[in-house]
Amino acid sequence: MFGYYEEEVLGKPIEMLIPDRYHANHPKLVDNFSRSPITSRQMEERNRVYALHKDRTEFPVEIAISKINVGGMTEYTAIVRDIGDKIRLIDNLANQASTDHLTGLLNRREFEEKGKTMFAEARRSNLPLSILMLDIDKFKTINDTYGHDIGDEVLQLLSKIGVQTVRHLDVFARLGGEEFVVLMPGTDKAQGVGMAERMRKIFEKQDFGHEWKGEPIPFTVSIGVATISEQDSSVDSMLKRADEALYVAKNNGRNRVEFG
Repeated sequence: MFGYYEEEVLGKPIEMLIPDRYHANHPKLVDNFSRSPITSRQMEERNRVYALHKDRTEFPVEIAISKINVGGMTEYTAIVRDIGDKIRLIDNLANQASTDHLTGLLNRREFEEKGKTMFAEARRSNLPLSILMLDIDKFKTINDTYGHDIGDEVLQLLSKIGVQTVRHLDVFARLGGEEFVVLMPGTDKAQGVGMAERMRKIFEKQDFGHEWKGEPIPFTVSIGVATISEQDSSVDSMLKRADEALYVAKNNGRNRVEFG
């Protein structure tokens, strides 16, 4: 499991099997356990535990540790199990639960969770917060004309370019269908509208490099923008105003930005 031969580890400090960042705190943890009336514990309940391989790579482990008194000395026994496969499965399931399977963006549920946190932070810090609602214009026509595979490619393309365009601290998610949302902390009305216009122009001009599976499919987006106000009680009310602005953009000819 650790990559060592027996003669390489016998008589050596246990710290050689522990990542360097845990070394400073390890003696204290051992001392606390030795003084505790508890004789055994499982080391993986609240935080993940990592071990150190001979090649200096880390891997997740499950450790059951126990102690007994032998001739006045405390003797410790630890059973260590590599749980890399288990952790990968857990992470994969968590990722599936929070991301949209087609585009890899956050899904509606995860957006709502992050939205609550970012809205509360904006209120607490008295900083602006803007939200953009994007919708691909005449997406049904694209699907009907070129097929759903090409429609999916358009969705994936918008997602890829969108992620490259917004800031790393912005939350970009797919709400469903051809509807996307961007939540932008620390962003006022002018900045939010500015980002919306930038994205709109990128898609209008098809100003990006991409290898289409077939012929390039030109498309445009309409965007509704809203900024946090005193009347907003949650990110949902912001989303509603952005959605109403998006509806206005559609009614005013599409391929445009409106503020709500």
